[in-house]
Amino acid sequence: MFKLKNLSLILFLTIFSSCVENIITIRIHPDGRSHIQFMSKGDSTDVFNQDYLHPNSPKWHSISKSTINKDGDIIWETITDGLVAANSTVAPPSSEFSLNYSINTFMSKNWFSTTYKLKATFPQLLDYNNTPLLSESLLTDKMDSIQWLPEALMDITNSALNQLYMDSLIQFPYPQDRLSNHFRNAFSHIQSEMLLDELKVDRVLFLSRILAPFKNVDSLFIIELAHAMVPLENKLENTIKLKDDQFKIRLTLPGVLQSTNATSISNDTLKWEFGLNEFLNDAYILEATSTIYSVKGLQKTITLGSIILLIGLGLLYRKKYT
Repeated sequence: MFKLKNLSLILFLTIFSSCVENIITIRIHPDGRSHIQFMSKGDSTDVFNQDYLHPNSPKWHSISKSTINKDGDIIWETITDGLVAANSTVAPPSSEFSLNYSINTFMSKNWFSTTYKLKATFPQLLDYNNTPLLSESLLTDKMDSIQWLPEALMDITNSALNQLYMDSLIQFPYPQDRLSNHFRNAFSHIQSEMLLDELKVDRVLFLSRILAPFKNVDSLFIIELAHAMVPLENKLENTIKLKDDQFKIRLTLPGVLQSTNATSISNDTLKWEFGLNEFLNDAYILEATSTIYSVKGLQKTITLGSIILLIGLGLLYRKKYT
C-alpha cells in the first residue's frame, strides 16, 4: 500500500534512454482558424509514457505508426492534427501528471488592419530554490541520486502537508512548520539507498516511524498524507521522463511579421527548438504577432476624409459669400 516508486532508478533509465522528438506545426489562416499538428517520434517506451500528451477530443485526428531505421530499431510516430477556431486555446487532456502546456491563438480586427497573435506556454516544472540538487541533476547528469533524492522527498512531503492543512476541515494538533522541520531533519540523514527501502516498500509505515515522536498524530492523518504524496510523486516522475525530450515549434502567420521571440526564421516559418532545460525552473513562453493591413479600409478612410473635407470647405465658402 502506497509504495514509493524508485525515482533514482527512473532517472537512471531516462538518462540512458533514447530521445523523443516532439514537433508542433501551426499554420494560422487569414480567417483566424489554425491548422495544428502534433508529432512525437522515438522509442515506444518514450513516445507512449504519458509525460507529454497530444490534445484528445473528437475534433482531433490521431494515428500511430512504426518504422524500422537503418540500425534495425523500431521507431514509433504518433501524429495528431486538427483545425482550431479563431481565438482558441489548445491544451492536452486534463492530467495531474503530464506536461500541462497551452497554445493560444488570437485574431483582432479594426478599420485598418487585422492582427494575429500566438502565445504558447510551457510551464515551470520545478522550483530551483526548493530543489536545487534535483534541478542540477536533471540539467547536467553530474549528480548521484542519493544527493538529490532526500531533497525531492522533502519537496513532495512539504507540498502534501500544504495540501492537507489548506484543504482539510480538521484542526491538526501540531503546526505545519513544526512537522515540515521534523521531516527535513529526518530526510537530511538519509545517506544511502538502503535507508530508503522502507519508504519504497510501505510509505505509511515509513511515515509512522518518522512521526512517532508526535503522539497526537493519528493513523488517519498519516494515511491521508501518504495518499496526498502519490500524485506529487507521479508528477515528479513524469518531469524526470521529459529529461531528453526535444521540442520543435513551427509557425506560419498571415501578413507582415511584427514581433517574435523565435529562435530562427526560415522564409515565412518561425522556429523554436528547446528542451527541458528551457522550462524546468522557469516557464517558457513563445510569442509572435503579425498584421494584415486593409487596403479597402485605408481607401474608405481616405474617401470619407476627402468628403468631409470638401463639405467643410463648402460650408466655409458659403458662410464667407452669403
